[in-house]
Amino acid sequence: LAYRTIKGGCIGKALKNLGFLADAQAVAGKFAAFINGLGAKTLVVSNPAAYDALVNDCKEFGIALNVKVMHSSEYFLATGVKFSKSAGGLYYLESDYLRNYNNDLQFPKELLAAMGAKLIPFGTNNEESYTCGEGAVVLPKISAELVEKLAKYIAARADHPATDVIAVASPYTKLQLSKYTSLKVKTLEELAAENL
Repeated sequence: LAYRTIKGGCIGKALKNLGFLADAQAVAGKFAAFINGLGAKTLVVSNPAAYDALVNDCKEFGIALNVKVMHSSEYFLATGVKFSKSAGGLYYLESDYLRNYNNDLQFPKELLAAMGAKLIPFGTNNEESYTCGEGAVVLPKISAELVEKLAKYIAARADHPATDVIAVASPYTKLQLSKYTSLKVKTLEELAAENL
């Protein structure tokens, strides 16, 4: 199976969130033209903000992508991979983008179930966001202090911070929690690789 990893650049999500709609549309169009030029059939995305940009923002801007966009959890499930180990009990922190803007995308939870994960409720209610400001995209650039406070707020709600496994759908959330706390945080992709 031939594949290519795309790194760097901008797809317009941060620009859109900051209100620069014309610039966001231009950048998204340039990215779409690049992707369409590759002749690929599928584009697998792990970052929920990027997934949202490709699925929703491009449509809003009238930009056509000639590939099927899949979240990485959807792709794992589509391969029919079988896991030889069980992920066991863990906490799952929802992505704001996948839950709130993509109809509570179920593939991450389905992937966790396929790994034998037993989800334990986190925090005081399931309406609260535990993503360290994922939805803002550029919050670390605007206010790193606020991101640190959000991370410590999340850490304070962990039952057993030294041993609890916390799975996240967003690499951004893992990055911020790893930077500001000692929580054991794993992305869905890392957890899947560990349980193959």
